[in-house]
Amino acid sequence: MEQCMKIPKGYRLKPETHTMIKKIQKMIKGNTDEALSFACRNLIKHLKNNKKGNSIMRIFILIFIIAISSINVYSQWIVQQFYPNYNDVSFLPNTGTGFAVGNNGIIRKSTDNGISWQNLYSGSSANNYNAVTFFDVNTGWAVNTDLNIYKTTNGGTNWIPFPSGVVNVMSDIDFANSTTGVACGTSGSIIRTTDGGNTWSSQIVGSVNLNSVYFFNSSLAYMCADDGKIYTSTDGGVVWTSHLTTTSGSLLSVIKITSTNIIACGANGIITKSTNEGSTWTAIPSGVSYSLKSVTYYNSNTVLIASANGSIFRSTDSGDNFSLVSPVNSTPLYEVEFVGNNILIAVGDRGQIKYSTNSGANWTSTLGSESPVYSLYFINGVTGYAANGEGLLYRTIDGGTTWTQNIFNGYSLFDVKFENSSTGFVCGTSNTGLGVISKTTNSGGSWQPTTFSGTNNLSDINFPSVGTGYGIGSNSVLDNGTTTYLYKTTNDGVNWNSSFTFTEFIRDFYFVNASSGWCTGDNGTIMRTTNGGVNWNSQNSQTAQDLYSVFFLNTLQGYACGALGIIVSTTNGGLNWSVQHSDNSGINPYLYDIHFGSATNGAAVGDGGYRFRTTDGGATWTYTIEPSLVDFSCVFFTSPSNIYAGGEFSYIANLGGIVSIEPNQNTIPDGFSLSQNYPN
Repeated sequence: MEQCMKIPKGYRLKPETHTMIKKIQKMIKGNTDEALSFACRNLIKHLKNNKKGNSIMRIFILIFIIAISSINVYSQWIVQQFYPNYNDVSFLPNTGTGFAVGNNGIIRKSTDNGISWQNLYSGSSANNYNAVTFFDVNTGWAVNTDLNIYKTTNGGTNWIPFPSGVVNVMSDIDFANSTTGVACGTSGSIIRTTDGGNTWSSQIVGSVNLNSVYFFNSSLAYMCADDGKIYTSTDGGVVWTSHLTTTSGSLLSVIKITSTNIIACGANGIITKSTNEGSTWTAIPSGVSYSLKSVTYYNSNTVLIASANGSIFRSTDSGDNFSLVSPVNSTPLYEVEFVGNNILIAVGDRGQIKYSTNSGANWTSTLGSESPVYSLYFINGVTGYAANGEGLLYRTIDGGTTWTQNIFNGYSLFDVKFENSSTGFVCGTSNTGLGVISKTTNSGGSWQPTTFSGTNNLSDINFPSVGTGYGIGSNSVLDNGTTTYLYKTTNDGVNWNSSFTFTEFIRDFYFVNASSGWCTGDNGTIMRTTNGGVNWNSQNSQTAQDLYSVFFLNTLQGYACGALGIIVSTTNGGLNWSVQHSDNSGINPYLYDIHFGSATNGAAVGDGGYRFRTTDGGATWTYTIEPSLVDFSCVFFTSPSNIYAGGEFSYIANLGGIVSIEPNQNTIPDGFSLSQNYPN
């Protein structure tokens, strides 16, 4: 804020208020979080003491907060990359609003026709959502493998579970209107509601799995089954009549495209069509033998089918003939859906989203990796790298707005580090079971393996100075074992030699220079070296919990985190450690990584989507939870207020955006809290 707004005589601020504003101006040049907190507390305090002109004062508050909001105070996590396994997608045609659900409790929402997506809180990551359907932009339902039917009445912000009343898993769900709906599932199970999903009644049709249900209108409904049968209902799902088709194989999806035409598809390339309400059926050749997972229509002539091989088939003659319009990529698609305005979307495994803007004639595709991002490293505020367990190294040069990938065939990558803007290293395991290290000298443009022979799993590398680097690994799996090996290079990775053998299982280490380093491991293990890893001395961590990560800002100030939410710190190089967040706090996620951007600003991340943050050097820790509940693997600061986090399904997010402060129309608040709301 360059200058104060001129206030009419009689409403002018007290002298101490002007002094306070000048202090804020200075603080803005430094710690923006501190500036905002100070501003909100003190500006309001001083303004409340001005007895005249309360309306003017409120206006001034608004102007002031808007002004300081331009200083890039970060408060909201923005997901930059995420590739969960989708099972279903549902759009309300011509509204732009749609929802996708999948494994591990994933629920996502789009309000721009599927171009961008936000994560929604589902309450559980232990089970899978098989299907979702919406009646309007606020009211929707989803079926989960936990035997509940989930309902939302506020556009997906909250989901309430209702017991299905059966022991069978539901495969699909659809609603005729806001009150009447049907879900179908394994062993011929059907459940039906007439009160919007609050209660459900059950019935059994046959004994085979029922895979899909579809309402054409409030009366006509259709289901398909594993034995090749189609079931029809003319009374909103009360009574069902079975029909034999052209196959006895599994039918996976059914839809009615006109008042007479019904099309179903299924296993082994099955497509079958009826033009008389299911009385007789005609086989339609597809030319393939893999499963056809989902069928939908754009209009009475244009029909689309998504397949288990990632391909999409299209008919322009009401389903009499189909042609391939999207190539095979060997990653299954499970659902194709009409969005509106010539737009269609299909979803599947590995975050696959196919998108068409011309009624399905042509498709673009997004396909990622479900493997975790194990490591993040930024050279500066815009250029960074992320290592992925499927051998993908992601790179950004715009702060994460876009990420490109470099494929390391036959590798699992567990860590990435850079010495400078051009020289960097990745480490991991090859498909032959050997630990590997690769080096780049052109900012990741090309990579060459370095001379390394040792452990099977090389999990972490660290370059405290140019030319000198360390790596650790073991001959057992990454999360189990008793012996860990330390390797060292003094010629910038040309050669790596065994430096030390730990009899404990070491999970992480960190060097602040070529001589001083710390390592952490199971049962509260913390050790320090002051001679470049030749000798290690044990330190008392004050905990018996496994410690997964350690980070030091300098030779004195350091932190470690681990099992059951434990966080410990030291201010004297580890001579003394103290517990900052306890394993008996009641908030006990496993914390897998910890990092600091300054002496006061730090973060730790872990399983279940937990993100802990401190702005006072660890004296207090607050947490937020990623709505998708992904397990985090890594966190990295590029500045005291700019953070990145990575986790499963190649998740990468950045802590950014403007702090929001709720207005109060009646009174001037006594103060503000800068703590995050749950979940975000």
